Amino acid sequence: MLKTNKHFPNGKKQGSGKFLELQVYSKGSSQKLSNAKTVIGKDIQILGDIKGKEHMVIDGSVKGNIDMATHNFALGPDGRVEGEIHARNICISGNMKGNIKTPGKIEITEQASFQGDIVAKSIAVENGAFFKGSVELITEPTQKPLSSEESTDKKAEA
Repeated sequence: MLKTNKHFPNGKKQGSGKFLELQVYSKGSSQKLSNAKTVIGKDIQILGDIKGKEHMVIDGSVKGNIDMATHNFALGPDGRVEGEIHARNICISGNMKGNIKTPGKIEITEQASFQGDIVAKSIAVENGAFFKGSVELITEPTQKPLSSEESTDKKAEA
């Protein structure tokens, strides 16, 4: 679950941006799985891929792919990413060029500039966000019963 809080711990006034708090809960439970997170500060630049097993917030710059498959990812308002992101839930508030795949939710905030393709279970785009790309929503596969003609054809093949 992604939570936002408009009060910054560094004393910025309310409404000046969002501070992101990432939490993961086990399916069907209110117990937190992990609260650990890695924060890449705004003065940090990374060239290369990142793979990890904790939540991540990027306020700096990353050129490379990011894989946090079982954890949440957030790109802060000052953050920049060029590459693909794979994470459980994703919140984009900064500048992103690349594709996103998530089995959960993607949130694109009003501060965001996003260019790329998205594959996700659900998406929320705030008014004022820049978005250029495509969206493919993941749906649960439905079991379609065979029609009588299809079942007859299958029996004939056997």
